[in-house]
Amino acid sequence: MIGSGDVARAALYKQLATLENAGIPSLEGLMRISGSGRGRAIFGPIRDDLDRTRREHPDLHAYFQQVVRENLEYFDIDDFLPKAARLWIVLEGDHERALEVLADLSEAKQLVRETDELAQRITAALSAPNRVSVFSDLRRHRERTTGLRNRAARARGTLISGEAQVRGNRGGEVSRVRSRRQELQSEVMRMPVDTEDFVDRDFEKLREYRAAERALQGLRVELLGLEARIVASKTGLAAVDPAKVDPKALRAQLELHDAEIKKYEEQLTWIRRRLEVGRLHVGVGDKRYQADDAERAKFINLVDRERELAGSGGRAYDLAFSRVAAVERRLDQRDAEVADMVQRRVAEMLVVVNEETVNLARYRVALRSLEGETEDVVGAITYLNFHRVHDRFYELVLRADLGKIDISWARREDHRLRIDALTRERARELQALDDEFRDVMDENQGGEGEP
Repeated sequence: MIGSGDVARAALYKQLATLENAGIPSLEGLMRISGSGRGRAIFGPIRDDLDRTRREHPDLHAYFQQVVRENLEYFDIDDFLPKAARLWIVLEGDHERALEVLADLSEAKQLVRETDELAQRITAALSAPNRVSVFSDLRRHRERTTGLRNRAARARGTLISGEAQVRGNRGGEVSRVRSRRQELQSEVMRMPVDTEDFVDRDFEKLREYRAAERALQGLRVELLGLEARIVASKTGLAAVDPAKVDPKALRAQLELHDAEIKKYEEQLTWIRRRLEVGRLHVGVGDKRYQADDAERAKFINLVDRERELAGSGGRAYDLAFSRVAAVERRLDQRDAEVADMVQRRVAEMLVVVNEETVNLARYRVALRSLEGETEDVVGAITYLNFHRVHDRFYELVLRADLGKIDISWARREDHRLRIDALTRERARELQALDDEFRDVMDENQGGEGEP
């Protein structure tokens, strides 16, 4: 709101003095230059811009409600005042409070969006097949058990190779199974067994995700550039010659491009979220390790099939294979315990996420109600401020046109009217006193005439 009285005038004169130091004359300086027209040259175009806004929008109140609605996130004085007027205006009071309300509402909406996005990311992370990768402690357990499984598979390969040497070469089905087993054995030997092996293997996959994220960021930068061009084009529509180009058609085309950019931004956001979830799931349990499990199981089956066809290499080999199988059974039991623990943690987290999702739905309803009230209140405040700003600049232009003598005459008239009002008020007060005095005298005379 524009301040009233001495405070507002002092604030305005302070701005004028600052601008005068920059080469723009102050209002008092303009008034001293009678008939020069410099006051109108400065304030006249601003007043004309404000008049143009009033003419272009007959229902000004509804227009400012729409302005507030479209700029709820970052509403500012720039949204309803011409650029030239902002240099000369200090908005205070209710306008500042309205901006604070909008800032609080914008912050609340931003927090709701961030919370909703976080809930979606958590839900997506907990819905993946390898949810164990989300929990660092359980992930380390799975890495150790996976490494031990790979060691056990290597031990099977070493044992079956020793048995093959003992039994010698055999043809037929045994030869075909052995050949296939040797092929898979080379794959098993490349599977990770130590912590460093898991780190190196996952680092390669994470590097692919980082490259995809960089490419995604490049697309985002291109979209920002297109958005800036659209904004610049909309700003330049005022300078378009309607005789050559239809500004409405250009604006419609720009709005279409703007809608397409928003659609692309939504797609990029969706891809970014999927990349984030995919990066979280890189590690033991993902598709690479699932493929390892399948290859390892095939290898173990081939080892058993080869021993079944070729026969045992002796009691020592039987005992060694039994010990390896016992280790694998204990690893199965340990992995089952880890999976059960993962299930419990996921269930507990999803309960909290679902509760917060319900709360978010309630918050959105409350925010939509507050948005409607905010549009009405802030729109009304903006409407009043616009009229006050317009009246102020109208007064400035009027003063510049009338000159110092006319202003002095207007002040004299103000004083005269004030004196007349005070005189009339004083006459009414004296008449009231006279009436009261007569009433008192009449009462006294009536009392003396009684017997």
